[in-house]
Amino acid sequence: MKRKMFCIFLALVIALTCIACSSKTGSETTTEPKTGSETTTTNVNSNPAPTQLATNEAGEKVMRVALISTPETLGMLRSDGYGTTITQNMSDALVRVNENLELQPGLATDWEWVDENTWRFAIRKDVTFVNGNKLDAECVAYNLNSLTDRELSYRYSSHWGKAWPIKAEAADEYTVLITTSSPSAFVPNLLTRIVIYDDDQWIAEGDDVYFTHPAGTGPYEVESWDIGISITLKKATTPYWDGSEAYFDKIVIDGVSSDAARVAGLQSGEYDMVDAVPYDQVNRLNKEGEGAYSVVASDSVALNWMYFNGYNTSSWTANRTFREAVAHAIDAQAISEVLFGGVCEPKNYVAPSSTFGGDEGYSEAYVYDVELSKKLLQECGYDGSEVVFLMNEGEFSNDIATAEYITAALNAVGINCKLEQMDGSLKDDTRKGGTGDFDMINTPGSFGGISDYYYSQMKSKRGYNNWPELDEVDKLFSEAIAYGLTDAEREAKLREANIALWKQVPVAFSVESNLAIGTKAGLQGVYCLPNSWEIFKAAHY
Repeated sequence: MKRKMFCIFLALVIALTCIACSSKTGSETTTEPKTGSETTTTNVNSNPAPTQLATNEAGEKVMRVALISTPETLGMLRSDGYGTTITQNMSDALVRVNENLELQPGLATDWEWVDENTWRFAIRKDVTFVNGNKLDAECVAYNLNSLTDRELSYRYSSHWGKAWPIKAEAADEYTVLITTSSPSAFVPNLLTRIVIYDDDQWIAEGDDVYFTHPAGTGPYEVESWDIGISITLKKATTPYWDGSEAYFDKIVIDGVSSDAARVAGLQSGEYDMVDAVPYDQVNRLNKEGEGAYSVVASDSVALNWMYFNGYNTSSWTANRTFREAVAHAIDAQAISEVLFGGVCEPKNYVAPSSTFGGDEGYSEAYVYDVELSKKLLQECGYDGSEVVFLMNEGEFSNDIATAEYITAALNAVGINCKLEQMDGSLKDDTRKGGTGDFDMINTPGSFGGISDYYYSQMKSKRGYNNWPELDEVDKLFSEAIAYGLTDAEREAKLREANIALWKQVPVAFSVESNLAIGTKAGLQGVYCLPNSWEIFKAAHY
């Protein structure tokens, strides 16, 4: 009855506020929904009917793509999730991941952990960049060292934990040695995000010029770029090292922030592919688009989180019992069904079992239970002090509506919660300054299928290093990534560390962070990897 009443409450609020179709922009990376219970990692159109293939005046085959946003840079130093969507389609990293996030050889044919702080990578021979230059170890070393020798810090350095910074050197023409600051078993996984560019042209032109048209190893290269608006890729004239050939002559990628505009572009046939289809429109579009377009999605290791502000050490949220009371006050299943259309399921874990060392064993630990929540509030001595929920629009679909419902749920159990909506950059400055108690975020997926959320999201970005009770968790993670363990020992250690972290109630609300991809009928070869990367370099009709 409680759940039914809460669902009714949510539905009424939706009707009154008309915000069920709020847009999703994502903070660091895009995300991936599934349609009902059927999921796949490959967006293969189930209605391969004949399709009008777009061509330009020159008769070239053109694929048109609408993404929520286009990148501000293609350089690895500051590239964000939008940049990854482009860079992974025009170049390659040393290590690839397949649709199951398993590591595969990329520009490196194999690798070895030599000693505690040293990794050796054998570089693939006979690889040519799109400008005709050859790949070698010196080039790889230059790319990796560019992440540490510039004035700015590498955007994703926190994911490396204590292993950052790194240093790379060429041992010979096709061997690279990577030295880490501390032992880390995650090095090959973390390298999957860092694509390699030609260093000769890069050095000659400098960062600012070169990153408007970097020379990668992939089947496409930049033809033109209206930064923040649109980017056009053209088929490279050099053969792709993996033996495949680009189908399209050009791929035009537009930044379309409006959900309605992207959906309309899919329906009209203007776009061959659109991303971030709103959760509550997935099933409807699939019914309406039969024979013309479809929406297919993948399981994801990324999550939409409501988390506690660790930077506010004087907050009630520093009390574990209070955190558990908050978690039990939230009906995640009801929110998922009403606001996320059932597309994004509630997930009660830090890192899913699909990642190496992840665990879902505590999925029932913090179920919705109003009476238990009230009991825990009494146990911790909560005195009714105001707690503030900081929130900015644009983390994920219906994020503000979700925050409003959670705020109402917390007040219903006696927690004096106030929601404050503000600009994202102001919010980050506010929470890092120690103000505010809760926040909500779209967390990026693990780069290479590893359970690295502790380093990538919690310790470095949420202020959880201020919680003394995480000292033991930190010790467990350090042991798990140390040198000398077998894979079985390491996975067991990581699982132990993730379970110990979950017991500290690091998040109060969590659902899958999925990305629904819409495609024209007949379009094949578009991949939505579980780590939120959209791969379309092999797209074809």
